[in-house]
Amino acid sequence: MSTVSSAAGFRTTAGRTLPRVSEDRRLAIRLAVVLVGLGLFAIAGHSRISGPGLFGIYGTHGVHLDDLIVLALWIVGVLACVRLWERDR
Repeated sequence: MSTVSSAAGFRTTAGRTLPRVSEDRRLAIRLAVVLVGLGLFAIAGHSRISGPGLFGIYGTHGVHLDDLIVLALWIVGVLACVRLWERDR
């Protein structure tokens, strides 16, 4: 099974052409993966600088002030990913 490369994309063995993914879109995908990983790591982590607890979820677990900061920065990062993705159009 071989594919043929063209300026518009890659032609598959079934004759369909798959579009090329631009560098901006590849960067947006990589950035989104990193943001999700860092966001989960920061929210799931526990440290002395977590800040005051805002409300409890169960037991000793809950939402702290730093969780909201992480969420705000994550939203800014995701909006940057969306901007990169749409810049290619």
